[in-house]
Amino acid sequence: MPQPTSDVSRAVVGQVPKALRLESIKSRIVGLALLATLMPSLGMAWISYVQSRAALTDKITEELQSVSEQTAREIDLWVKERLYDVRVFASSYEVTENIDRARRSAGRAQAGARLNNYLTSVEERFPDYNELLVIDQRGQPLATSADRPGDVHLPPGWLDRVAADQTVIGGAYWDEQLGQRFMTVAVPVTAADRTFVGALVANVSYRAVLTILLVFAPGESGNMYVIAPDGTVIIGSGADAGPIADRRLESATTQFLFASEGSPVTYSDRDGNEVIGTLKRVPRLDWAVVAEIPLEEAYAQVEELRDVTVILVMGLLILVGFIAYRLSLLIVRPLDRLTTGAAEVAAGDLAVDLPVGKGEVGYLTEVFNGMVARLREGRQQLEVLLVNRPAHRDMEPPASDGDPGERNAPCEPFEIAVRDPDGGCRPFQEVQRHARPHRGRRGPQGCCGGSAGGHPRDRSRRALRGGGIPGRAPGHGHRRRDQGCRPNP
Repeated sequence: MPQPTSDVSRAVVGQVPKALRLESIKSRIVGLALLATLMPSLGMAWISYVQSRAALTDKITEELQSVSEQTAREIDLWVKERLYDVRVFASSYEVTENIDRARRSAGRAQAGARLNNYLTSVEERFPDYNELLVIDQRGQPLATSADRPGDVHLPPGWLDRVAADQTVIGGAYWDEQLGQRFMTVAVPVTAADRTFVGALVANVSYRAVLTILLVFAPGESGNMYVIAPDGTVIIGSGADAGPIADRRLESATTQFLFASEGSPVTYSDRDGNEVIGTLKRVPRLDWAVVAEIPLEEAYAQVEELRDVTVILVMGLLILVGFIAYRLSLLIVRPLDRLTTGAAEVAAGDLAVDLPVGKGEVGYLTEVFNGMVARLREGRQQLEVLLVNRPAHRDMEPPASDGDPGERNAPCEPFEIAVRDPDGGCRPFQEVQRHARPHRGRRGPQGCCGGSAGGHPRDRSRRALRGGGIPGRAPGHGHRRRDQGCRPNP
């Protein structure tokens, strides 16, 4: 059973050069050179690409983690400063005394005016605050820095939490009139005896947060934004126009970012582009800072390195292929000349004389030229022999009545000599002749004929043996008896 498998394997392997058109020596040399160049080049390029991508990934990870952590600390510090400012505003003598006076009906109008003036002066000195509002214990507005009291964007039950001496931070909201995002902060207002008398509510602008995000945004087209736990984008370093409801991450992306806090992850941003980013929570809030950079920009250096490597490998392949082609011509051209010369010799042309080079192919060419020269000399000698051969013809022996056994007896071998035109004798060849059976009677003086002169073929033999021709004097040649034709017993 293994034999058919091995035969099929050999057949398949044998078809590979044909399929790749590597049957000629030139194509094999070029293919081997290209393969020897391509394998290490691709190996080194792949190793370089993998290492460069890993190094760049570490660099991107470190950069994203650094900017996200630093941005989260800056935002936390900004929130801490704003809360401290609001508490300072709430602890002012103007606020506590005027709230106590406003509770008395006689001085309510004068106390409200003083509170309005104080809040307006604070708003002018601190541009991060859009509106400051003082509310009494029952939740009724007493004074505001705006023309009229606005809506309070705080969670339900916020007044009870403020009365319990807690600071309440509301969610971000979009002001259609101002075209900005704000957050609302509420702090308690206490009298000198530490009793709760009201609350100070401040609407804080996100302009300072936007500046922080723009400063720490990674890369040339990287983005940073603050998101809520539900994926709502509070503010970002990119396009910041439009209501908050229109700026929300997908639920799966938000969960993935919060679950992988501090680690770089790849996901699709709000516009559907592939990005790599990290998330870091803001300590004092339930917000989180997301730093992201487009995947194409992040690995632009690696892609550029890949393109340069491909160009270098292609150029190297072209150069090596050209050199291998030129070297293959040095080997194949002499072999082509040998092939053409052998074909001409096989066709009968012995005038072939190939140029001899160096190396093994040159030695092979020299041997080929020597072989052709010897063939040419042998043909010339044969032509001389054929031109100088005497003209004669074989005659049919007469019939003989001798014994049938003697008629069928074989003849012994004999030598043939040809006389040159200058009178000399030279050997022609040695042959094995067999007498043809004949019906003639054995003569008294011949071994194969019936007459005294012998068989006509015998006379031709005697003439050739002596160097003469039939019809001439017997002195020119005679037949030795021990080389004649005698039957075997």
